Amino acid sequence: MKTGVWKIDGRGRPSEDRSFIRELPGGILIAGVFDGHSGLFTVDFTVKFLPVALSELIGRINPEDEGAMRSGIKALFIEHDKKLAKQGALSYRDSGSTATVAVVTPKRVYMAYLGDSPACVFHPTTGEIYGSIGKHDPSSHTERTRIYANGGTVTTDAGDAPRVDGCLMVSRAFGDFSMKFANGNRPTEAEWAANWSSGFRVVSDPDIVVVPRPTGGAVLAIYSDGLVETLDGDKYRSYEDVVQGIVAEYKGPDILEQCAKRCIDKQVAVFVDDPTDYSGDDITLVLVHLPGPPVAVTAPVISGGAAGTGQTRKNKIGHRRTRSNKKRAARSFYI
Repeated sequence: MKTGVWKIDGRGRPSEDRSFIRELPGGILIAGVFDGHSGLFTVDFTVKFLPVALSELIGRINPEDEGAMRSGIKALFIEHDKKLAKQGALSYRDSGSTATVAVVTPKRVYMAYLGDSPACVFHPTTGEIYGSIGKHDPSSHTERTRIYANGGTVTTDAGDAPRVDGCLMVSRAFGDFSMKFANGNRPTEAEWAANWSSGFRVVSDPDIVVVPRPTGGAVLAIYSDGLVETLDGDKYRSYEDVVQGIVAEYKGPDILEQCAKRCIDKQVAVFVDDPTDYSGDDITLVLVHLPGPPVAVTAPVISGGAAGTGQTRKNKIGHRRTRSNKKRAARSFYI
């Protein structure tokens, strides 16, 4: 599978975006984007260890078994968050990270996500979207219900995105332990024993979308939310808008990196004339070309067989004879 990645740093400090792409045996590829916030610890830990754990999971189970993959990925995300929690105390409102991970198999595309880093599968020339993920917005009914049940609040101030306890713009993420544990860092014995899928204001239980591999080929795009920001901070670009932007720059699977770069350059140009002046959100775009299945080659029917019946001729040992088929001021965001 052909791939391409491009990124740009924003806000005048080292990027908190991370990404990865790995090819595994059996025609499987895994890829992901992690959008860190409030420091690098969580996002660096995640990009180092989560792809390894995901590769090991795929090596233990049948990746075409959707039920096993769903349960395995969910357990893997929770276990990764627990490993983070064992690393020791961090600063107040310690670092966190979104996570959007895709597993591409010969038959399916699994997209597992925490937070608001988008992903979708689409036709590279028509822009038809075959499948996309949602985002974990604190104001949604499901997320708000869990947050309030665990003693939290959701602010919806005018001109600002909904936030958990007035702070975090996503309701599911790795890390962010000050919004998970009573003492802000280390979990108590009761918190260790809690349901990590539902027992905290912010959880690391992923939602998973499964898309059948399109028979005619497709492109998988995973990106950080810097690619969807607009001059109007209360509005965000839709999947359709982003996909049409990629389609407009798509020149074939062999130059996906250039396509990703041009898409990000256009996004930056919305805010500043000179890219060196850009101080908005970090932006990362990962593109993966998903070829369709190989075309099956069948033996041709050669006319002039017995009595002109059109039967396929055979050679002397009975094998079938076949033919050769050779401009805006940057705002402050927590995430």
